[in-house]
Amino acid sequence: MKIYISIDMEGLWGLSSWS
Repeated sequence: MKIYISIDMEGLWGLSSWS
């Protein structure tokens, strides 16, 4: 599983996980 930084729907930076 990768962990990457992305912008969520509210336009904030955060960590997301892509399985």
